[in-house]
Amino acid sequence: AKVIANAPTLESALRKADFALNDFTIEGPRTNVPLLRTLLDRPEVKAAAATTTFVDENIEELSPVQALAVDDVDVYGIEEAGVATISSPVTGTLLELNVKVGDVVSAGQPLAVLESMK
Repeated sequence: AKVIANAPTLESALRKADFALNDFTIEGPRTNVPLLRTLLDRPEVKAAAATTTFVDENIEELSPVQALAVDDVDVYGIEEAGVATISSPVTGTLLELNVKVGDVVSAGQPLAVLESMK
């Protein structure tokens, strides 16, 4: 599926596209909706200065592989000192797991590497 927004000005077309992306409910497969919403917020896109190579040239900034650390996630289920369940704020593919059960970790320590919306 594609998202096409037609309007008399770029600004209104971007608003329409953003509205459409906000309204999507897609279950099952991962989508590129977060990437598209990020693109709509970029000053280069708003100024009509993004080229056909913009996404390729900026993919790491637009949809980075993120080091997952305790400060970046919600921590749930702390029942004992030092025991926690961590969930990611993004959907992604686990590329690296840098800790194992029983490891002691400190705040800010990268625990895993996720790849999100390539």
